[in-house]
Amino acid sequence: MKTWKPTSSLARSLGTVGITAAMLLAAVNAAEPPASPLELATRMASVIVRDASFETRQVPWSPTQGVQVLDFTLEHGEGFTGTCLARSTLYVRESGDFSFGVAGAGTLRLWLDDQLQLTTIFPEPSQPTEYAYNRFRWPTRFSLRLDAGVHRILLAVQPGHHGGRAFLQASDAHGAEDGRLSFGTDTTSGPAQDWQISGPWPEALDTRPILPVTVDAPAAWHQPRRSPVEDFVVNPSAVFRQHSLVEWHYANGVTHLALLELADTTHDVEVRQQVDRLVGFTLDRLPLHRRQFETLHAWRGANYRLFRGCLLDDTSAPALPMIELARRGQLSDAAPVLEQILDFVLRRNPRLADGTLCRDEPEPQTVWADDLFMSTTFLARAAAWKNDPQLLDECTRQVQLFHRHLLDRATGHYWHGYVATRDTHAGLHWGRANGWIAWATSEVLRMLPADHRDRSALIAAQRRHLEALLPLQAASGLWHQILDQPSTYEETSASAMFLIAICRGVEGGWLDRDAFAPAARRAWAGLRNRIDENGVVHGICRGTEIGDTLEFYASRPTKPHDPRGLGAVITAAVAMDRVFASSAR
Repeated sequence: MKTWKPTSSLARSLGTVGITAAMLLAAVNAAEPPASPLELATRMASVIVRDASFETRQVPWSPTQGVQVLDFTLEHGEGFTGTCLARSTLYVRESGDFSFGVAGAGTLRLWLDDQLQLTTIFPEPSQPTEYAYNRFRWPTRFSLRLDAGVHRILLAVQPGHHGGRAFLQASDAHGAEDGRLSFGTDTTSGPAQDWQISGPWPEALDTRPILPVTVDAPAAWHQPRRSPVEDFVVNPSAVFRQHSLVEWHYANGVTHLALLELADTTHDVEVRQQVDRLVGFTLDRLPLHRRQFETLHAWRGANYRLFRGCLLDDTSAPALPMIELARRGQLSDAAPVLEQILDFVLRRNPRLADGTLCRDEPEPQTVWADDLFMSTTFLARAAAWKNDPQLLDECTRQVQLFHRHLLDRATGHYWHGYVATRDTHAGLHWGRANGWIAWATSEVLRMLPADHRDRSALIAAQRRHLEALLPLQAASGLWHQILDQPSTYEETSASAMFLIAICRGVEGGWLDRDAFAPAARRAWAGLRNRIDENGVVHGICRGTEIGDTLEFYASRPTKPHDPRGLGAVITAAVAMDRVFASSAR
């Protein structure tokens, strides 16, 4: 196990201070000269540098979302012969009809309470494919009617040319785990029991549903050998502890892209080293983490999202600091990973019939506003890295497609989602959804040649969007969680994203400075009051799915220094200092 330990010059501890406390602190210190945006950005970044842990630990292997994994090739090596058996219990909480997904390699037979229920052959190895968060597609499915209670389950696997293994999950129509039953768990008669395996046995079991008596001997059975897997250590004293600050995660990718922009401006060595350390750590551990995912089936092991690769959140967004360094010619050894990610975005991510990038959640063919940023911010940098102007064309096409599907023309704001199969919008005018679109469009415009054919169309759309936002700015300078619902709380990350778009629009000349400067100054004043004296940012909405009701969005909690919005606040501070330096204090 390799341990990476970040360094920091910070000596004092960091407490979690609420939004109200931060505002009171600002009032108490009103007589002191306010810190500049860059000073505050450096404080925010220092918290990440201090809290990030590059230490790893060994944890027991565990199944993912109820997927049962029985890999006899790992047990016995390539080329083993004979029949392997696996037995467990199935605890059914309520009677009903159940659907099971099955995959594997070789010939699989399944008995339930001594009755043969399934025989299937996989001449080529197969396994479930996670196509959305906790949802799997299976090559084979079968259904059973089961009564409540405990059932005996037995599985026999004869290897084929590619070994012998079995994957099994009880799941609903979307491929999500069916919570009405569980494997190896009998809450009525004692503690949970894992699978037990036996063999390989010479009997082919082709015609013998009743198994050899010899396998009933206790010594014939043992639990599968599960290798421990590497996972991250979360700094117990970190402000944000929901997940590691250095794992492959879209929020960490966005945050470290912001740190890189800050380091470019301030030449802060420690901040720049944090970005380099993250990228180096990811590449250094990549072979091990890939083996864990692909060979050990540790589908929630360290950096599993990189290998799962089912969403733009998994692929292009976490790679933002990596593609930015590659664009600068500073990271040649990342090329294979970046090529793989680029291929996913261009060829394997789901799309609507017109080419719009989408997800198959919460329904098939759903466009998420978030994904404009997750895709185009990467593609625009990949265009420079590959010297491929067609990738910029894809960026401008996606901006216009998202505009077409998500814009509420009555208000000038964007819906959180659009479901193509029902031709209807989904969600509400969520602040951060609109922020992702505004920030993404500013990123594309910043990298677009002045003579690009789509530039004027993107500028017009961006200008109309930001103009529609100005009347909704609260007295504090911030915008609400739901833009047109003043009853919802004022949210930090969306406000920062709007400020980024305004600053870049003024800087790039596609927004009128006099018209937007007052809004920018008010926005920065509001954001400044969300940053406490230790550099901790407050009021960032946690990750948010597409919801159905106002209550869903209004009740989403906020987390201090959540990287889902921290990168936006740091980037906004850098932009504010650059564009409105004389009035940013």
